[in-house]
Amino acid sequence: MEKQIIKAEDYGINPIEAAKLTKGLSTIQAERDLLAVEFEQLSQLELLQENIPKFKALRLKIQKNRTQGINNWHKVNKEFFLTGGKFVDAIKRKEVQVNEAMETKLMNAEKHFENLEKERVALLQKERVELIAPYLEDANLRDLSSMESDVWNIFLKSKKDIHQAEIDRIEKEKEEAIAKAEADRIKQEEIQAENERLKLERIEREKEIEKELAGSDRY
Repeated sequence: MEKQIIKAEDYGINPIEAAKLTKGLSTIQAERDLLAVEFEQLSQLELLQENIPKFKALRLKIQKNRTQGINNWHKVNKEFFLTGGKFVDAIKRKEVQVNEAMETKLMNAEKHFENLEKERVALLQKERVELIAPYLEDANLRDLSSMESDVWNIFLKSKKDIHQAEIDRIEKEKEEAIAKAEADRIKQEEIQAENERLKLERIEREKEIEKELAGSDRY
């Protein structure tokens, strides 16, 4: 971080007053300098599970330096007068930035594996939603990522089976409807053919009767 220089005269404060206001800060800064050395050393460590406690311990030390050191110094000195308050505000912002930058980096290292797990769970949820969405309407509302693999596989298969069974039922109903319509058509054709046959037989019979009657009239 670029070193920031805060000048007392920019706030209308003479060097003597500035020295009074900043009294006690050097001890806090010296403590922070030691923590910064440790911070640089820990920053070189790999993001391994066994290093997490070290990251956390140092972050809490730096946090304490900020909250019980810089912040307390700021609170006490700001009460002197308004202009001095503006001066120490500026110093506080500068000093806190140093602490917070180190704390943030340590927090990121501390939460590294936790964040990786969150990413894994989110990706797993997304993948499972995509797999089961065709068979489950409220897939987006279900917590699918928390299922163990064997439970998930059984759950997915059951939804696929239910979905396929519904497809098969609809298909069977369609086939049965088509078969019934075809049977009705064939039956209707058979009835029409039988009616036509009977009609022809009747006509032939009537012709034979007419011939018989015509033959009897000759005698």
